[in-house]
Amino acid sequence: MQQLTPGTSFAFTVVDIISDTATVTNTLLNGTGSANQQFPAGVSGIGMRYKGALVVITAGTPGAINALWD
Repeated sequence: MQQLTPGTSFAFTVVDIISDTATVTNTLLNGTGSANQQFPAGVSGIGMRYKGALVVITAGTPGAINALWD
C-alpha cells in the first residue's frame, strides 16, 4: 500500500477475516501515513498470505492511496 498525497490523521489496519465455524480476525499490517510513504506487506521478498477476506480499515482522511496487494 502506498499513500500518494498527504491526509489528515490517517491510520490504517489490514486484517484477514476468516469465517469458518467461528470468525477469526488476524491483523496483518497497521500504520499511520504521510505523503509518498510505502507500507510493505510483510518481510521483504516473501510477501504475505491471507486465507479469508482481505479488509483495510481506515481512520482519518487518507488523501490519495494506492492499495495494491497480490
